[in-house]
Amino acid sequence: MKKTQLVLFTIIALIIVLTAIFTLTKHSKTKNGSQQAELIQNRIEHKSDLMRKLFIGEKLEFLPNITNDSLIYYNNRIIVYYYTNSDCFSCINDGFEICDELNLISGQVIINTISTSLTSYRPNSYIDNEKLFQNKLTSTYSPTFFVFDTNLVINDVYLCDSNNENNIPNGIKFIKQFIQ
Repeated sequence: MKKTQLVLFTIIALIIVLTAIFTLTKHSKTKNGSQQAELIQNRIEHKSDLMRKLFIGEKLEFLPNITNDSLIYYNNRIIVYYYTNSDCFSCINDGFEICDELNLISGQVIINTISTSLTSYRPNSYIDNEKLFQNKLTSTYSPTFFVFDTNLVINDVYLCDSNNENNIPNGIKFIKQFIQ
């Protein structure tokens, strides 16, 4: 009887210890995951703030040269989605999803896409062969949405980063405020 009680006590103690270890490990992973997500969000916000400080108010007179004077204006705004061939594929695709959703909402193509190389055909896509955009905005992170007024002055920027789990809804919300 004592042997059975000892085995039973050992099994129960083992279950309690394993449950405690599992719970602590799970909590630790959740805590580390949320800390990592917070660090990523802080990094994205820092980059976005830096770009706003550097670029809002900048006039990019060369834009019509890249687009052969065929920029799309929508509600007195020009929206440019800019990316380079060295940007992460999922970030570029998130930007394309934002473009598609906004085009669908507005019922027409409203986004001008400029890149250093054409990765896929998009309506109103242009290649910046001379890298005018990249040379003028040397500190830019990309892919990025730029909002211009009719004088080609940057009004605001949105950094498109697929590490942000709300990237697509936030990008759509950001641009909608300028086109409605």
